[in-house]
Amino acid sequence: MNQNTPTGPNVESVKRSIKGVASRDAPRSYQDSANIARSEKIELDGREQFFELRGLWSFWLILWISFILLFQTGITIAVGAGILNFIEYKWFLPVVIGQSFLQIVGMGVVIVKFLYVHTR
Repeated sequence: MNQNTPTGPNVESVKRSIKGVASRDAPRSYQDSANIARSEKIELDGREQFFELRGLWSFWLILWISFILLFQTGITIAVGAGILNFIEYKWFLPVVIGQSFLQIVGMGVVIVKFLYVHTR
């Protein structure tokens, strides 16, 4: 007997296929359902905490980067205005500027790699 009519599968074959899928994916007992629900809640709570922490970390990193940039601006202005003089320590200013630049780049790598991880 052909289960398909000219317009497609008949109602009984669709019911059987749905029943087979539902019974395969359904939890076996109430305890299984409770465990699945509990694990999903734990997963959602963990993700929520991660997003809250990510916001906090991002705030502090932005604050630190802003401080570094303001510090660099202050040193540049002070040297340009003649307030600071690095004639005897010519190596100091490039080292401080280079170190600050590397900190900013490093924090950018941390932000991209660890705070904004591509999740499934």
